[in-house]
Amino acid sequence: MELYLEILAKKIADDLGQDCIQFDPKDFVEMKCYQTLAEIHKILDDDSLDDSECFYKIERIVRIFEQLGSNGGSRHDFG
Repeated sequence: MELYLEILAKKIADDLGQDCIQFDPKDFVEMKCYQTLAEIHKILDDDSLDDSECFYKIERIVRIFEQLGSNGGSRHDFG
């Protein structure tokens, strides 16, 4: 539930100052989750990187979560 609330909080913060904020929270979060999974799939499917570059794949995934308003969890302490 925490990720759900983080996604909604970012949406509301991004929309502050607009005349009217109207959206279905459930539909919005579901669409954002689908888009996020599609981005993660694209990163993991990137054959241009070899296994020694796995760190960079993980960092790109963490950045996607950060774009949602979340974070990389307790393991994202590598900058």
